[in-house]
Amino acid sequence: MGLDDEFARVFHIDDFDTEAGRFRSVGHSKDGISVSCVVCAEFYSGSICSHIRRTKATIASEPPIFWKFKRRQLPVDAKLVHCIEDADICHHNVMSISQGGWKRMVKSAPVSGFYVCVSPTHVQATIEMLGHMKETWEESIR
Repeated sequence: MGLDDEFARVFHIDDFDTEAGRFRSVGHSKDGISVSCVVCAEFYSGSICSHIRRTKATIASEPPIFWKFKRRQLPVDAKLVHCIEDADICHHNVMSISQGGWKRMVKSAPVSGFYVCVSPTHVQATIEMLGHMKETWEESIR
């Protein structure tokens, strides 16, 4: 695995803070932070979006939203552990990263690093797009 390898972390639209214009950090547990290797997902599922819909349907909003980052963006002491979960060969856990370290990464990630799935492909997210998606989602659960 190289420093330029890309990984994707799924976010639910409910985790988008419309006032701050960014996502809240979620998903840190003792088992680490669940991510998928993008190249692997594209190879096995045809696209990262198809992969998310197949393997993360219980946690992803529709349409799915994900943050794409490179391994080099992780703190030096963080570890990526390959662990097949629920038959997901592309699943990894980010380990040895503090809750605070993960929060800083997510909070500092520009919205342009987030993507929204559109059919089998994806488009770069905008604050306006995410705000509209959040508003629509909130109306649907009332």
